[in-house]
Formats: sequence, C-alpha cells, structure tokens
Amino acid sequence: MLKNDAVSYWIRESRDFGIAIKHRTLRIALDRREVSQEKLTEITRLLWEKQGQDVDELVTLFYLPGLQTDSTVYAIGSCMKDGKASIHYDR
Repeated sequence: MLKNDAVSYWIRESRDFGIAIKHRTLRIALDRREVSQEKLTEITRLLWEKQGQDVDELVTLFYLPGLQTDSTVYAIGSCMKDGKASIHYDR
C-alpha cells in the first residue's frame, strides 16, 4: 500500500507494451470512494517520477474500492516525458 496525504492506493498491475513508442499502464486501486482530481493528478505525477521515466507514456487507471480491475475505471491519468500529468473522469 502506498499513501499520498490522506489517500491510500495499491498498484494492482503494471503492464508495458509498444515497440516504437513505449507505454506503461498501472492499474491503481483506491481506498476511498471519492478522490479529487488534484489528488489523482498528484498520484499520477508521483508514479511517473518513480516508475515511468523509462517509457514514453505512463497511463494510470484508477478503481474505486471493491471494483475489479477488469471493470469500469473511475478515472484515467497519463503522464508523458514532459512530466505533465493529466486526469480524465466524469463525476
């Protein structure tokens, strides 16, 4: 379990793919039912710093507590080589 301020999360799966452009996808299980866009962006940026600088794009798939990681995601984040994280989700 990793912790970012008040948000705990777990990396459930890490998968690399791509040949010309290398991507890494992390499936992240959250411990809370609602997490702000700012916190999700912060987590994506932190994970990119720790685990994503060797790929062209790091994608984070966030899941709410109790959801299986093969079901619908809560939010999708990404961070490219420039280090700017972005989050996409519907409330």
